[in-house]
Amino acid sequence: MKKKLLIVVALVALVIISALTLTACNKFKWDKIDGGNASAASISNGGYVVEQGDYVYFVNGYVGSVDSNDWGKAYKQSIMRCKKNADGTYDNSTAVVVVPKSIYYDNQKAGFAIFGNFIYYATPNLEKDKSGTASTTHTDFMRTSLDGTITQRIATLNSRSNDFIFTPTRILYYTSNTINYIDFSKMSTKKSTNNGKGATSGVLAENVSSYFWGYDAEYTVGQGESVADYVFYTQTLTNSYEKYNELKAIRYDGCNGTTLATVITYLTADEIANGYTNYPEKVFTFSLKNVKIESDNQATLYYTKSVQLGTSSATVVGTFENKFVLGTGFIAAAEKQLSTQDISEVIGISYDKGALIASDSKYYYADGTDTKLAINKSATVLTTLEINNNTYVYYLDSDKEKIYRVGITAQDNETVIAEDCFADVSYDIDFVGSKVFYFGEDEYSYIHYVDLSKYAGEEVKATLLGKFNSEDQAKYDEDNKED
Repeated sequence: MKKKLLIVVALVALVIISALTLTACNKFKWDKIDGGNASAASISNGGYVVEQGDYVYFVNGYVGSVDSNDWGKAYKQSIMRCKKNADGTYDNSTAVVVVPKSIYYDNQKAGFAIFGNFIYYATPNLEKDKSGTASTTHTDFMRTSLDGTITQRIATLNSRSNDFIFTPTRILYYTSNTINYIDFSKMSTKKSTNNGKGATSGVLAENVSSYFWGYDAEYTVGQGESVADYVFYTQTLTNSYEKYNELKAIRYDGCNGTTLATVITYLTADEIANGYTNYPEKVFTFSLKNVKIESDNQATLYYTKSVQLGTSSATVVGTFENKFVLGTGFIAAAEKQLSTQDISEVIGISYDKGALIASDSKYYYADGTDTKLAINKSATVLTTLEINNNTYVYYLDSDKEKIYRVGITAQDNETVIAEDCFADVSYDIDFVGSKVFYFGEDEYSYIHYVDLSKYAGEEVKATLLGKFNSEDQAKYDEDNKED
């Protein structure tokens, strides 16, 4: 559930709730929860930990798939909230359940989001059909108010593994080379509902061969346009004989669709007049690898380009970066080449500082002018952070038991930040600012976190976020009582 931009291919079908054959029987009643800061910025949407104002919202522990998901029954793997302390830590004694549903999802990179007064989330639908058989494939997209008093089912999807993203007015999801939307902007926010009344669905983009989307690092209701509002994608042509595709961007609401690069983008005016087919070495097929949202105004796109000369198969020219700027767009002349190879894993840092690129089971730092070794072994990269004007990369080694840090813009030595803290579950590591969150390695699998910025020469100890459920608490107390 990292706030990464993802490529996931899956076959799904939207089910309009009013026509759903499953039997809906849950009533969304919950005691009112005081507090909440609906007007505050939501920090780090899209994972299993989100901060908003004086509070942190989080999925309370890991259970996995469940065979019961009635409203009001979930505690572990529900969405909880607790207060933030002045020093940036969290007060577990204030933790309360806001969304008493299991938030498990087969695509475990898909998280929840908070926009203003509502928490948006996906939860497995286990309702029964007319024959009494519980669903094993359906997912409900839902939202619950910060005080827990209003809960609405927006739509149901016949899948539990597709890629999706929440936006302030729409849910986007990908299926069969198509980006679809569920628009809930016309739904009433005044009372709970189980039938998605007012939600509509449609297609945002077709013939999509690769795509990226991401969340705004800090979202505030009523804010202006941001590059995080855009989906970036490559689109194949309906004319299959053409030897290029197009790089495009469109806002989640369907506005401001634009072509960033097409058949003539890299040609001079004279070459365009002479016909693009005479310059096949300048006619490209793009494949997006990553997008780094740097600010509200700028995102850096990382992509490969290929050419097809004559009847031969396509040849990769290399991996590149370029920036998309609101008001300016995408300018071909600003492109930088990071590698002559097709790099499958590109971890963006910024347009100015380049990226980490994976090759030969190692990681290299490339900024468009130079390439140097960064991690000399197989690793799982967690994130990069700027500290004292130096870029550090944080990663796990192959056994995933320690967090390492190494400087990449200034060649600092590898350092162990924390160790013995990761559970053998498939959820990704999550981040809020400099804090790294994960489900603990013990049998209880509740969230722990390490504040990477606290490292000062000694390993940083992990801290629990959340509360045990009663069964786990009793077992924990028994296991740890004094003889």
